[in-house]
Amino acid sequence: MQIQSALSAQDTSSNNTSIASASSANKAMGKQEFLMLLTEQLKHQDPMNPMDNTAFVAQLAQFSSLEQSIQMNESLKNMVSAQNAQSRQNTFALIGKTATVHSDNIVIDPAGKTPPITFDCSKPIDRGVIQILDEKGNLTRSMTIEHLSSGVQSVDWNGKDLNGNVIAKGRYHVQISAVDKEGNELPVNTRYTDKVSAVEIEGDDVYVMVGQSRVKSSDLARVE
Repeated sequence: MQIQSALSAQDTSSNNTSIASASSANKAMGKQEFLMLLTEQLKHQDPMNPMDNTAFVAQLAQFSSLEQSIQMNESLKNMVSAQNAQSRQNTFALIGKTATVHSDNIVIDPAGKTPPITFDCSKPIDRGVIQILDEKGNLTRSMTIEHLSSGVQSVDWNGKDLNGNVIAKGRYHVQISAVDKEGNELPVNTRYTDKVSAVEIEGDDVYVMVGQSRVKSSDLARVE
């Protein structure tokens, strides 16, 4: 009897070790895995020294808590998924509105429309330079700015290059450098404003056509 009890205890110890090992290897245990481990533990327990009732009730309570957590997680996932889907659908209401995008791009459309250069700075600008570059990085136009207050500013230009020629339609990049009265360099954020013509959904991402530019909806700074 002592030999049998010792062997049974050894089996129980070995099984408990394997259970602990499996539990630590898979921390994100599901309810099926939990039930399987609990069943195996009951099957290999020592008949002469069965599991304590308190410990068994505690494990059942753990299972109940685990199942409730899984159900809650599933409910939260479904809620978030529904909210995201509704949010993506609401983006279609942007079509036809005027949107401002955080971007250093400006686009000369096929009709030759020249959009203003919009930017913002948290401090007043004493002087600065606006440079317009083509897609190859070549300087197309340079303009000076002076004595601008803080906040959002908009500068109009005639769509002509350094030689006074009308620039070709397409995409251009804006670079702005500015300093305050003390000569300290100021951070300047460029913007692009135009009408929203289309909305595209690709997986979890939502893209908006602002004028001729395709941008993420998260890049929109303002819509009116």
